[in-house]
Amino acid sequence: MGSLRFPRCIPSHTSALRGSRVANYTVTLEERNHYGAELWRLVSDGTLKINIHAEYSFTAEGVRQAHTDLTTGKTTGKLLIKVAD
Repeated sequence: MGSLRFPRCIPSHTSALRGSRVANYTVTLEERNHYGAELWRLVSDGTLKINIHAEYSFTAEGVRQAHTDLTTGKTTGKLLIKVAD
């Protein structure tokens, strides 16, 4: 596997990555496309795992529960609101 290098893009403290996007760490469109495609490949082939805490339905109750769970600070991973199956 080729190496993925972000020499000037990755902040020194990983908490800075919370809620961020690849576009926040790239300068040019070409860099964004390159690193975005590489990131997607790593997720797709299972090299990089994304922790999903829970899935919620796209209803008033589902969204309400997702918000409640998120604001308690006890979640780990992503909260997904499923628009359709």
